[in-house]
Amino acid sequence: NNDEDGSAVRIRYNNFLSETNTSFNIASYQYASEGYSTFADAMERSMHHSYDWKKKNDTRIGIRQTFFDYGLLDLSLNRTTYWDKKDESYAAFNYSTLLLKNISFTIGWNRYFDSYYSDQENVFSASISVPFGRLINSGSANLRYQIINERDDSISNSVSLNGMTYNNRLSWNVTQSVNSKKHNNNRTSLSSSLKNSFGTMNAMFNHSQMVTQYGGGVNGSVVLHDKGITFGQRITGASALIDTNGSENITVLNKPGVITDSKGF
Repeated sequence: NNDEDGSAVRIRYNNFLSETNTSFNIASYQYASEGYSTFADAMERSMHHSYDWKKKNDTRIGIRQTFFDYGLLDLSLNRTTYWDKKDESYAAFNYSTLLLKNISFTIGWNRYFDSYYSDQENVFSASISVPFGRLINSGSANLRYQIINERDDSISNSVSLNGMTYNNRLSWNVTQSVNSKKHNNNRTSLSSSLKNSFGTMNAMFNHSQMVTQYGGGVNGSVVLHDKGITFGQRITGASALIDTNGSENITVLNKPGVITDSKGF
């Protein structure tokens, strides 16, 4: 609602130590003036109808340690200060490893602290993922179970079955979540995504006692060039136009859904 001007500085540093298989990154966002907001910050305040809290500094540290056959450790720390002397800190710890060579097991701990409200919250979680191999032709499926000790001391359980088939072009997921205290949070979710030569089609369905949601969409790209128009998958960075001199239905290795059209592009 208000026109505001400001400036900000961002400093980032990343490094990987091959001797110990350790990678870490540090990022600091310094809001040099109170009038500066990122687009995401502005939209968040608008949705919550609150303009009281404006960020002053946001510092993030991430460390990833690989123990080869013994798993992977992720540690992240985040501290945000505001112009009104409020500050928040967030810490996350996750350890994942493989059991019996193909069963994935993860444990996690998240801690949140708000100095203004003296609010401290801890969340513990654990999950296990079991692959079923090729249950379907040219496809795979995984069963995942997760348990979370929520901030309100309730227990959330979720079971999901997801997979991929049709030459890795079709992905799907079915999830059932149950909360021990808030039955309104019990939710059934279904989603799917199909990659085609002209883009990707998506569909979703969510149902709970409070709300039912469903939707779908298509995303992709349209490239105009000297020999016509070519439809394809969404472009997120640099792209290449492949010309096969009129050869149709030529696939690209490791790019599901990328197929040359009737004109060979």
